[in-house]
Amino acid sequence: MGSFVFDEDTAIRRVANGVWSGKLSDRWNAGSVPNGGYLMAIAGRMLCASLACPDPLSLTGHYLRPAQPGGVTGQIELLRRGRRMSFAAVTLSQRGVGAIARFTGVFGDLEAQVGETRLEGMPPPLPPPTQCVPVEPVAIEVARRFERRVAPGCVDWLGQGPDARAELCAWVRFADGRDQDVHALALTADALPPPLLAVYGARGWVPTLELTVQVRARPSPGWLLCRTRTRYLTRGLLENDGEFWDAQGQLVALARQLARFAEPDRPVLGDGAEVQGDSATVNV
Repeated sequence: MGSFVFDEDTAIRRVANGVWSGKLSDRWNAGSVPNGGYLMAIAGRMLCASLACPDPLSLTGHYLRPAQPGGVTGQIELLRRGRRMSFAAVTLSQRGVGAIARFTGVFGDLEAQVGETRLEGMPPPLPPPTQCVPVEPVAIEVARRFERRVAPGCVDWLGQGPDARAELCAWVRFADGRDQDVHALALTADALPPPLLAVYGARGWVPTLELTVQVRARPSPGWLLCRTRTRYLTRGLLENDGEFWDAQGQLVALARQLARFAEPDRPVLGDGAEVQGDSATVNV
């Protein structure tokens, strides 16, 4: 693999037919557990390697129990192998814990996809990265791995109250300069803080129950322009919708996750609070 942190920490090896192994690093932790998008990136590598397909077209993950840094095993299940697209699943497990997550996906070659294109949405109207303001991450490990920039005047977006719009737009890239690819998109799709925190502030945690990332194109080098939004919070459950555009203005990924919103009177994240729950938590 390359010399970048993401490549080192998503390295996998084949153990047997349909069985792969890797090692979860604490460098992508949100609180005490690895970020859910990080788990998806490793799962995507295992599935693409097993199928000999270059691209995950869509991945859906269900997070069964908290992961921990350390060894992880992936058991592949081939669902259907097609001429243009294949379907497969992988169950990630850890010794002493059992299954921690299961991912199902569609795989193929993005460069071979042909057909009509029609977009009703547009990239968010954010100034170029050079005109935006860097955001200092809170004390959550995964946040240190990214550089984020928002429009001037939007740095203090947390905890604006009930009239705030639960939406966040930002330029995002790896802090060590690594460019995005189809596997990194899974991680980056889960790298922004939940937009609902614009209303309630950085308190409690927002564990992911289900995450889907659709990859529409291989990203060009440079920054990603990201927009995430939550419109509905009902009985503690919420959706987080994301869209991701590369530096050339190309739509490269869409994401949706189902998450659980814990009580807003929990300790402030980054102040030494112990994060409980799922592998995908608040990633400010």
